[in-house]
Amino acid sequence: MPSLSYGSLIATAGQQSSGPRKSLHPAMTERCGESNPLKIAVGIATVGRPQILNETLRELRKQERQPDRTLIGHCTDNDIAGLRVDNGQIGYVRAPLGLTSQRNAILNAARGFDMWCFSMMIFFRVRNILR
Repeated sequence: MPSLSYGSLIATAGQQSSGPRKSLHPAMTERCGESNPLKIAVGIATVGRPQILNETLRELRKQERQPDRTLIGHCTDNDIAGLRVDNGQIGYVRAPLGLTSQRNAILNAARGFDMWCFSMMIFFRVRNILR
């Protein structure tokens, strides 16, 4: 069997093709226009830091592209006490204490979204993270 280099494999594959290359998964490669944008959920797991959570949500509102839903995983009502944000896009997910439990609860609540972004109480300094 002759030895083939990567370059010759590409050339051989191109020669065997009898037309434009078709994707096996067209939905994954088609450009999403304004009529079909990705549905994005942001998940934030929090324990005992409502002031930092407020600041994180304030920074999130500065994003060029807003998430379709923000899901906050919390353990007790004290974790989300005094939140000053209610734009209808925030969901609260109560879960047992622990990052893994909270993350899994957020993932379960985020079914049907195309993409998830998790924040661990960091601030969104770059304005186009979700774009």
